[in-house]
Amino acid sequence: MKCKRINRRKKFSLIFILTAILFSSFPQISASSLPSGYHTFDEMALELEEISQKYNTLTHLVTMGRSVEGRVIYAMKISDNPTLEEDDEPDVLYVAEHHSRELITTEIAMGWIRYLLVNYDKDFYVKMLVDSREIWVVPALNPDGYVRVGNGSFEVRKNAHEVDLNRNYGYMWGFDSVGSSDNTNDETYRGPSPFSEPETQAMRGFVESHSFVTSISWHSGMEAILYPWGYTKKDTPDNDLYRAMGSYMSTVSGYPYGNSHNEAVYVANGELDDWLYGVHNVLGFTVEVYGGTSDNMWQFFNPPATQIVPIIEKNIKLAAFVAEVADDPHRAYFTLDFPKVVYTMGKENVTIRGTVTNRSPTIQSLALSVFAPTNTNNFSQSFELPSFQSKDLTFHVPPSNPDGEYLEISVYSKINSAMRNKTIIFLKYPDSTPPTILAVRVGEVGATGATITWETDEETRDMLYYGINNLTQAVEIIPGTLHTVLLQSLQPETRYRFKITSKDFSGNVSESKEYEFITTDNIPPDIFDVKTKLSPTSSLIEWKTDEPSSTQVRYGTDEKVAKMESVAGMTKSHKVVLKNLSLHTKYYYRIVSQDGHGNISETQIFQFETLNILPYVLGIVGALALFVCVIWGVIRLTSNQ
Repeated sequence: MKCKRINRRKKFSLIFILTAILFSSFPQISASSLPSGYHTFDEMALELEEISQKYNTLTHLVTMGRSVEGRVIYAMKISDNPTLEEDDEPDVLYVAEHHSRELITTEIAMGWIRYLLVNYDKDFYVKMLVDSREIWVVPALNPDGYVRVGNGSFEVRKNAHEVDLNRNYGYMWGFDSVGSSDNTNDETYRGPSPFSEPETQAMRGFVESHSFVTSISWHSGMEAILYPWGYTKKDTPDNDLYRAMGSYMSTVSGYPYGNSHNEAVYVANGELDDWLYGVHNVLGFTVEVYGGTSDNMWQFFNPPATQIVPIIEKNIKLAAFVAEVADDPHRAYFTLDFPKVVYTMGKENVTIRGTVTNRSPTIQSLALSVFAPTNTNNFSQSFELPSFQSKDLTFHVPPSNPDGEYLEISVYSKINSAMRNKTIIFLKYPDSTPPTILAVRVGEVGATGATITWETDEETRDMLYYGINNLTQAVEIIPGTLHTVLLQSLQPETRYRFKITSKDFSGNVSESKEYEFITTDNIPPDIFDVKTKLSPTSSLIEWKTDEPSSTQVRYGTDEKVAKMESVAGMTKSHKVVLKNLSLHTKYYYRIVSQDGHGNISETQIFQFETLNILPYVLGIVGALALFVCVIWGVIRLTSNQ
C-alpha cells in the first residue's frame, strides 16, 4: 500500500519545526528590576495617574512630549486651580532625570509631589504655597534612559540617541569642547545641533508656554547647589541674588554652593540652567543630591534605600524655598527663620523667637516690624546687620482668639526699600486633644540600620524609644507632621522593639503601641557555578548566588578589567552577554555581587578566549549544508511517495 503524499502546507510546517529546533538553543536574556526602594518607569507613571485621580482638584497631569522611543514625558501641575493659568501666580519648575542613571532624582521629584498633596489640608504653609503658586514637576525627562537603567544598564547616562540632554540646550551650545563634547562616544556628547533631541525640544516648548520665575534641576554624582554661569568661569549680572539664594539653600541642606567661576563645579555648556537664565531670565539651580564613593556605577549615583527618605526630606526644604521666593526672589537677601505655627497659652502674651540673616553683599540698615491683628502696639525694631551675618530676635504679642489668627513679620532695607521680605506665623489657640499618630511604617531594614516613618495630624515634637529587650534608647525628632528616623549601629539578625510618643505644642501627649522589626544579615552573597559560553565576538556568562543579588561583570583585555556590564534585579540565577568583543582574543573578568542588604562580594579574575572565526564559520556552513540536505531529502522522499 502506498503512503499518501504529504501536501505543500505540511512540508512548510515540517521545515518551520526543524528551523525552530535549530535556533531554540540561542541564549535569551531576561529583563530585571531596580534595587529596593526605587520606582521603575512604569511604576512612576502609574503612581502619577493614581495621584492625578485622587487629588484631581489640586493636580493637572499633562504629556509634555515624547522621547526618542515614543515614551511619554510627564509634567504634573500642583495648584489650587490646576487647569487654569493664573497670571497673578508665579510659575515654578522642577526637573528630574536628565541623566539615565540618576534615579534618586525621580524619587525626590515624586516625594515633593506627595509632600505637597498629603499636607495640603494639614499644614497652612503648604496650603499657602499651593494656593499662591503654579508648581510644575517633571519627574523623568529621559524616560528611554530610565527604562534602560531599569533593565540593568546602570552605567547609561545619555538618551536613546546617545546624546547628553543637559548639553543639548540652545544657549551657548557647543561654546567649547571642554564644557561639552562633539565626540559621540563621550559622556558629554552634545548632539549634532542645539535642541536636536525630542526631550529637550519638549522642554523648550514647555518653558516657552509658561512664565517660570525659579527652578530646580535635580542631578546626582556629587553634593552641591549650582547656578549660572556654567559655560564659562564668569558670574551673571544677578550673581549677588544667586549667591543669596544659594547660601540659604546651603544652610538648610548642608550642600555647598557656587558656580564654575568659584570652581564649585566644572564648566558645562548647553545645559538647562544657563538656557533658562540666558534666554528666559529664570533663576535656575542645579541641585546635586548625592555622590557615592563606590566603583559600582549604581551605588555612585544612587543611595541605598535607607537613605532615600532623608535625602527627599532635605530636598523638600530646598524645593519649598524656591517656590516661596518665586513671587519676588529678592526676598532671599533677608531670610527670616521663624516657626510656622506658634501655640498661644491662655491669656498670657506669646513669646516669638526667630532669626533674620542679611545675605546681601553689603552691610544693611534694617527695619523689622511685627503686625498682630489683636495688638494695638505692634512691635518694631531697627538695627544694622553686616553681610552674611544673623541676628536673633525675641518679641511678645497678645494671644490669638480661639479660632486662631495670622501674625505678619516683615523686614526691609532702609538703603534699598526694594529689598524686603516677610513671613507669616499662625497663632493657634491651645487645645486639649492629644495628637493622633498615623501610618507607622518600618521601611528598608538592613543589617545595622532601619528607617521608620510616621505621621501626626498636627505639628508635634516626637520621641522614638527602641531596644532589644527594653526600650532604653531614645531619638528626638524635629517638630513637624511627617516624621522619619534612621536608626543606625544596630546588631545584625536581631529583633528590635520600638514605640513613639508624640507631644503637641499645647502639651497633649499620645503614645503608640509597640512595633517590631528584625535586622538582616551582613554576610556577602556567595558566587558559584560560573560558566562561560563563547562565540567569535560575544560571551555568555552565567552564574548563581546563594541569595537574591544584583551583579556586575567587570571585564577587559588585561587584569584591570576596566569595562563593566550590569545585571539589575534581585535574583539567584544571573546571566549577561558581553558583546562586541575582538576575535580570537584573551579576556579577563570578575563578577561583583550585592545582596539586598548592601553586602558585596567579588570573585577572583577569570579568563576566556574568544573563538577563531574561520572554524566557527566552517562549522556554521557545515551545519547549514547538513540542514539543507535533510530538508531536500525530506522533500524528495515525500515527492517520490
